Amino acid sequence: MKNQPNLHLTQTPLERRLQWAAFLLVAANFLLAAVYYPSLPEQIPVHFSGSGNIDRMAGKLAIFELPAIGLLLCALLTVAARFPHKFNYLNTITPENAATEYRQARRMLGIVNVLDGVLFLLLSMSTIWAAHSGSFTSAIWLVVAMLVVTPWFLLGKTSRKTPVSS
Repeated sequence: MKNQPNLHLTQTPLERRLQWAAFLLVAANFLLAAVYYPSLPEQIPVHFSGSGNIDRMAGKLAIFELPAIGLLLCALLTVAARFPHKFNYLNTITPENAATEYRQARRMLGIVNVLDGVLFLLLSMSTIWAAHSGSFTSAIWLVVAMLVVTPWFLLGKTSRKTPVSS
């Protein structure tokens, strides 16, 4: 059992912005699904092979599965961020470095939460696109954008050099 200090730290403005952004992305995903639901065919693609071919179809109500999974994941990451003293760290946590380490861990979870929101939103967009066009390959640029541009933007805006304590 770890014996790390349990500090009650207030959220930083960045942590609040990341949390709000993650929940707004989840809300946008539900809104996207609701707006496009009437125009979807009765069967929509829900799984794609590595080459981008559709290999599983489901009823159009399945368009709400990705937003629901995204909401669950967002809620779990938000709750997990409240318990940074339970995490594993590379550095030994002491009363002197606990606040800094805990804030960095919470910031990282906030960034992951936003990236997950972007991922699920882009996957929903890709599914809608594929349902209308019949091909996932025409929407692959959305996934590439998520995997390349979003992490670069978020990590470039929030990363700071911090000394590693021994």
